[in-house]
Amino acid sequence: MARIAPNWVVCGDGAELRRMWRVRSAWRRGPWYRGLRINPYKDNIVSTLDDQVHDKLRAKLVPSYSGKDVDNLHQLIDDRVAGLVSLIETKYVSTETEFKPFDLARKVQYFTLDVISSLAFGKQLGFLSEDKDMFDYIKTTETTLPILLLVTLVPWLLSIMQSPRLRWVLPDVRKMVGVGTVMKLAEAAVAERYGDKPVVKRDMLGSFVAHGLSREQAETETVVQLFAGSDTTATAIRATLLFLMTSPLVYRRLQAEIDAGIREGRISAPITDAEGKDLPYLQAVIREGLRIWPPATGMLAKISDTDQVVCGVRIPAGTNVAWSPWSIMRSQDTFGDDADLFRPERWLDNPAAKQRLMEQTVMMEFVSGSRWECLGKTVALIEFNKTFVEVGLPVVSVVGVSKSVADDPCSCSAAPPPLRLHAARPSKSVEVVQWGRLHPERHECRRHPAESAAVKRRIAWWTCTRNMKWAGIRRLVETGKWVERGKWASFGRIDSWCRATCENGWGGPGAQPST
Repeated sequence: MARIAPNWVVCGDGAELRRMWRVRSAWRRGPWYRGLRINPYKDNIVSTLDDQVHDKLRAKLVPSYSGKDVDNLHQLIDDRVAGLVSLIETKYVSTETEFKPFDLARKVQYFTLDVISSLAFGKQLGFLSEDKDMFDYIKTTETTLPILLLVTLVPWLLSIMQSPRLRWVLPDVRKMVGVGTVMKLAEAAVAERYGDKPVVKRDMLGSFVAHGLSREQAETETVVQLFAGSDTTATAIRATLLFLMTSPLVYRRLQAEIDAGIREGRISAPITDAEGKDLPYLQAVIREGLRIWPPATGMLAKISDTDQVVCGVRIPAGTNVAWSPWSIMRSQDTFGDDADLFRPERWLDNPAAKQRLMEQTVMMEFVSGSRWECLGKTVALIEFNKTFVEVGLPVVSVVGVSKSVADDPCSCSAAPPPLRLHAARPSKSVEVVQWGRLHPERHECRRHPAESAAVKRRIAWWTCTRNMKWAGIRRLVETGKWVERGKWASFGRIDSWCRATCENGWGGPGAQPST
């Protein structure tokens, strides 16, 4: 516990904070939260101080954030993940003669913004497709967010900026470039759902309407989704990818788990959320990433109307008690003597009781276990489960599968396992590896005899020889029988020609896949 300002202390004890944050405690949100209003004159689910008002509003929002009222939630996220992978493969792959710098941090934020806009009102903002900061939204938020967080700590200044009487003097947030533009887009989307002939959709905004939010509330909460649902998720993905890139042993072990899942048919194309949850090392990497670099580090100050004891210290009524995420997430008592290291193995080699304590601590990033738990937790974890697998995969493409197999998979026990379909990574130096009999007995199906033959005939893995450092590719290839290896100059997409000769005369030189 440390005193950091008049009437302010910060706590670095996770157990004490979880006790303070639990549902039936004497603590409530402090004035700090008022600074999180997007509209200076209207509260939202994040800035509401009254617990009863908060609980009623939360009950109306939960069905949308949980995905219960949203059609194709997983498919929408899959589409955005595919958009990110496509952007990388089509625009940012360097060649022997051209080097293409790639700002991964920025592209990840494009991805999370398009995800949340697709879920929020059924329409992506176009950051990925245009590959740019639409409306200068990111530029303006990066400029204004530090100011916003500063103002939260200056109550008298906050009161002035949020005073309706001074509205005519202060700048109108709706007229700001970037943030104001996005607010107008959100308001336009909300306007379609109200009125004489409202548009009815099963998305998050549609859920708001169905559960009785007023038009003004729907506008406010839609904008909050964009602000709160993109930046912190992007930060978590960026940081975890950075630690993966700089930790070769961790990277190789994660890649090996993914490779094994693909070989054994436990990973679909694209990976599902349930499949991601069944990959223990992936889950360890996700939690270690959240721990080592907490994406949400706001003060989250709570106050009590009566004197309390925290960490053995008497805290007078009305004192703001903030949390210290960096201290909590690197506590040696909780995470071991090497808490300053990025080591996902700690989530696998500790006793069950210790792992539960670690899980409870890391999930404090979502304020889990409290009445203020982050509503976007479910969506964020789905994004993590999909992104680290799909973006981190080596280039593995399956060609020659007819449309009927992909669109109408049979359910018989002998059906082909799920096939991964990825656009091939453009390169001037490519190693073509093909084997004709990849568990041929699993590719026999009475319902699809022709398609089964096509699967057996043209299963091929394309891997860029210059990217063989991607852990697991060579092991993946070596599990089958190498039929022919050769160099292939400049190929583009999945519909490229297959120039490998298979045993038994399958395909032959220059054979063209059916799709």
